[in-house]
Amino acid sequence: MFGRWFTVLPGVSPAARPVATELTGDGAEVLSWSGERPWIVGRAGCDRVTSVSVGQCQVAVIGDHQVEAAELTARVRAVRPSGHWDRLLGIPGSYHLVVRDGSTVWLFGDAAGLRPVFATTCSGMVFLGSRARPLATLLGRPVPDAEYLAAQLLAPAPPLALAESGISPYQGVAALPPGAAARVDAAGVLHTEVWWTAPDDDMRADDGSVLLREALSEAVAARCGADGPVAVELSGGLDSSALSALTFEQVGPRTLNLSRAGADPANDDLRWARLMTATQPGAGHRVLATDQVPVQFDGWQEPFPLDSPGPTAASPDRARFLWQQAVDGGARVLLSGKGGDELLLPPLTYLASSPRLLTHRHLRGWAALRGTRMREVRAEAAHPGPYRAAIASALGGAMGWESGPWAPGWLSATARRRLEERLREAAASAVPLHDRPHQHASVAALRAMARWNRLQADAASTFGVRMAYPFQDRAVLDAALSVRGDHRRSPYAFKPLLTGALRGSLPDQVLARRTKGGYNADDRAAARRHRRGLAALLLHDSALADHGLVDPAVLAPAVRAWANAEGQDELMLLMTLNAEVWARTAEGRPLTEGAALC
Repeated sequence: MFGRWFTVLPGVSPAARPVATELTGDGAEVLSWSGERPWIVGRAGCDRVTSVSVGQCQVAVIGDHQVEAAELTARVRAVRPSGHWDRLLGIPGSYHLVVRDGSTVWLFGDAAGLRPVFATTCSGMVFLGSRARPLATLLGRPVPDAEYLAAQLLAPAPPLALAESGISPYQGVAALPPGAAARVDAAGVLHTEVWWTAPDDDMRADDGSVLLREALSEAVAARCGADGPVAVELSGGLDSSALSALTFEQVGPRTLNLSRAGADPANDDLRWARLMTATQPGAGHRVLATDQVPVQFDGWQEPFPLDSPGPTAASPDRARFLWQQAVDGGARVLLSGKGGDELLLPPLTYLASSPRLLTHRHLRGWAALRGTRMREVRAEAAHPGPYRAAIASALGGAMGWESGPWAPGWLSATARRRLEERLREAAASAVPLHDRPHQHASVAALRAMARWNRLQADAASTFGVRMAYPFQDRAVLDAALSVRGDHRRSPYAFKPLLTGALRGSLPDQVLARRTKGGYNADDRAAARRHRRGLAALLLHDSALADHGLVDPAVLAPAVRAWANAEGQDELMLLMTLNAEVWARTAEGRPLTEGAALC
């Protein structure tokens, strides 16, 4: 199974005992007891488990945090009279919260989706868990859900109304949306209770930058408790530079920065990473040359067995190499800035709710920056119309409320028709995460990134590395999303909210940077290197084709031209590869003979 997972057992039923025995038979263990009964079983991996009992109430915090038993006990005593267990979610970090109060059980995930919540019913009992596959094993042989797989072919992500409609990677297992808790009452009935909503973005940057600074500092501090080095993926971009600066403020020379050189001479990220580390006396800096780092797709013949499709499985050698660099440097924690772009760069629809004079100024600025006509920018910034109508017709073109979705031309007619039906069904009751489109879009993009980040963290856990994504902590989300869209993004300053929050911690040159490095040259070189293997995998004995999801005849020319693909085409090919690799792994299906030889 996976590097980290847990399942919450129905503590009121003796019938749950054999299930605990079954689940712990695969190297798992009891993570928390309820009296003499196992209550939570699984594998903690790099996650920390803090569990306490207060009277008939039991509480466990599982994940990336530093809360001790004494502090958790005090918090539980303060919250228990009100029964508002979501108040415990103010603990810094990223984690699951499990509560048993008498005969009622709650499982809280997080707001971003790094800590998902799944549920299934087996032998008349509701089981909750952090991963879908362990729950699916309770029902017999896990069977991948074809509709879920079809949705994973949409780029850059399936519409939120579909992704959070309850479907999960496996049949018989339900997925709860981020920001919602599962509650199983005394009668054994499952309820979904929303505890987080996207805030209104009415705060000015002056106040918001202070809140963001505090939230990010606490998020980083929650990962710096150990005595060893703390590693940071320092690309040289603003988000990773911010995390590096805050880490150095916490642990000083125990900071270990890891930077990767790009193949494209126009990519100047490394220069900025060196500038950043020059301000950190004694800190480590490992620069990974292009000929050192495995390229994308290296090692895909032996992918990670992940809970759902994601890019980490299709490029395992590159991931392992980065984690090994952290381990060789003595670090067991690796901070990543992924999620910063999604949080801090709302789409141009932010202008639909901005003051009129500012809107006109920003429209002029974006037109000049992009070298395009103002009317084109105005069309992109306009309100996208009713949300439900956009969901119902999402496959007909970009929906405006979210990025994409783009359906690949090789999607089979049957799969496309079923997706259109599911979208119309979802649209009937769909409600946006916020009535301001840019707020909804920011959270949707953040959650799409979180789904991939948690898979990367699961795989890293098997390697002994704890991946952390501070920009996706709940407190950081609340701080950033509370600030006006036109104060988070501007054509006249890059990420003005973050630069305001980190002023005094980042070098002035870094704060003034307007460029952003790219790795398209690296990715195209990888596609050329692996063209035969990718073609064999996707076009011969395809699991997706067997599920009736893709048309190999239409896919073939796109795969063969992969090395020259750009933008949407390249992204759709990546989504298809992720789904194919995962489907084979989930079904225990070997690679084709031809693919294995390439």
